[in-house]
Amino acid sequence: GRKVLDDTLDTIRAREDTRQILCETLDPGADLAPLAALPHVAQASREGGTVRLTLRPGADATGCLAQVAQTLPCARVELRRATLEDIFVDIVTEGRTS
Repeated sequence: GRKVLDDTLDTIRAREDTRQILCETLDPGADLAPLAALPHVAQASREGGTVRLTLRPGADATGCLAQVAQTLPCARVELRRATLEDIFVDIVTEGRTS
């Protein structure tokens, strides 16, 4: 094994600021195109009854949450930050070092 990450937790989280919005839709067949077209959304995908939106780096998460709620009828909307495990897996699978 080799060290792939060595920094403080705050620094790691700031550098690897992957944020996602998870939305449980009221309409499981809803069109995702309007969500994918939002300016701060990098990717939109469906996982069962949940829509996962990956935000662009530096995106205003609060503003994006409001846009999502206005664009798609949702039972629940949640902002999800990457866990340390998510960050580690991304680094290892991409072969990056810090």
